[in-house]
Amino acid sequence: MYAAKRPLWRPFILVLLAASVVLVACGGGITNTNWPGLSASGSRVYVAFGPGVYAVDVVQQELVWSFPEAFETAVQFYAAPSVLDGRVLIGDYGRPGGMFSPNPTVTLYGLQDDAAGVPPILWSSSTLANDRIIAPPHQSGDEGYFGTADNELIAVDATTGAELWRFATGHSIWGEPLYHDGIVYVASLDKSVYALQADTGQMVWQAELPGAVASQPVIDGDSVFVSSFDHKLHALELGTGRELWAYSAQNLVWSAPAVGDGLVFFGDIDGNIYAVTVNGELQWQASASYLIQSAPVYQDGVLYVASGQVTTEAEDGVLRGELLALKGVDGSEVWRTPTPAPIFTAPVIVEDMIVVAPLAYSSLLIVYDMATGAQGFEFTPPAQE
Repeated sequence: MYAAKRPLWRPFILVLLAASVVLVACGGGITNTNWPGLSASGSRVYVAFGPGVYAVDVVQQELVWSFPEAFETAVQFYAAPSVLDGRVLIGDYGRPGGMFSPNPTVTLYGLQDDAAGVPPILWSSSTLANDRIIAPPHQSGDEGYFGTADNELIAVDATTGAELWRFATGHSIWGEPLYHDGIVYVASLDKSVYALQADTGQMVWQAELPGAVASQPVIDGDSVFVSSFDHKLHALELGTGRELWAYSAQNLVWSAPAVGDGLVFFGDIDGNIYAVTVNGELQWQASASYLIQSAPVYQDGVLYVASGQVTTEAEDGVLRGELLALKGVDGSEVWRTPTPAPIFTAPVIVEDMIVVAPLAYSSLLIVYDMATGAQGFEFTPPAQE
């Protein structure tokens, strides 16, 4: 594979990253340098942020476990944990390598989920990945897939951590890989989407796009839907990677789309929300109040969209966010709730609750009622010594 040049990032990305640096949350004393990684399984929500990873039962409103046992500010976690069959896979953002080792030391972990306090480590490796883990890992059966910032997709035995194969892309992987029918699909900032044999890592096809892709591909039927920095949502043929159609947004599209009831939903960084048919025709368009960086969530005919500010003119200097619920059929508003901080991480749904992980707020998680948007339980981790 070729070594791609770093893309020329648009100014908004630099603003977005700058807005998330050296923000200190109250209460638990978390030092935040990026947005959280969030996932859910059953009644539990898993959040990776700063020096720790937490499993929180949002139904019982209690912390189940946190990792590691002793928090270190030198090691940070941001990629959403992958949870399957009582096993949690995570990767950290790396420990500084020091003067004689410019690359960070990055560790991948397999944790046992059915524990309280501190989860047992099933395996760990600081030699598999050579650069930071930004993309959430993905699991299928007993295999795990880690995308890295140094342009590699690494397949491991999820129960032991043994390497199975690795595949080189032309640039960093920021979006979660996806397994479907014996094929692993992964997108890269090298402006390509790859389909790989899950058992060997051999490439089946590569689709080259005009813009970088920072999110997970989404599959529905015989199509792969991909959001791109070229201001478009692309539909690719599942078996070949051939482009079927592309729909142009008004600005850059960062987050993965959501699919349901014959529609594909996505947002751009201007806060525009689009619903297009699986054939690429616009069904409706709506607006969030702020920038959309996280993937929307669709369930039971309702689309949930999170957004956030990266700049503010408010006198208090606080960056705020919003959670918006729209009817999937026509985009009409169900409810719109302001949040006390920006949300750049896709919400997750647990029973009748929608859970968000706001940036730079005193609580790590906030729970909202799916039907009304009313705010409920908040989780703040214990003080970290």
